[in-house]
Amino acid sequence: PHIGGRRDLLVEGGPCPANSPFTMWYQRLVEALTSNQNYRYLMILQKVIGILFDLFMMILGPILICVVFAIVSGETYAFFTFLLPIYATYRSYVWFIHGAFAIFLAVNISFNYIMCVTSNPGTHDSKVYQQLMAEAKEEGLIGPGKGPGAVRRAGTPA
Repeated sequence: PHIGGRRDLLVEGGPCPANSPFTMWYQRLVEALTSNQNYRYLMILQKVIGILFDLFMMILGPILICVVFAIVSGETYAFFTFLLPIYATYRSYVWFIHGAFAIFLAVNISFNYIMCVTSNPGTHDSKVYQQLMAEAKEEGLIGPGKGPGAVRRAGTPA
């Protein structure tokens, strides 16, 4: 007999002898996970792990959003504090051009990130999707006889 494809666990002289505590624990674990007696417990464990993962992702999302804004703010601060004074004299024409471009980039990065985070990814139950589908059906762009399945193949009769 072997456990999970690892024959060397039960072979004398292998990494784990057959009577070691690890081998006995591993045998009990494999038997518990593969028997139908514990199906209910495995389903409960799967649900709990799923709920914990969803909770972790809900907590991680806002943290990562704050990290992005901290990075953009830090880069903007570092540019105006350290890099721009090295490259251009204060309130010169070059200073204003580079400063305006840096502000433009920082605002656009922030705006696009905010829009990306707050936008609906486009589920099938959204009002916009339903409206677009209704318009496409009215215009005859989708429906029976439309799409890739309706394309006539070369050499087939019409």
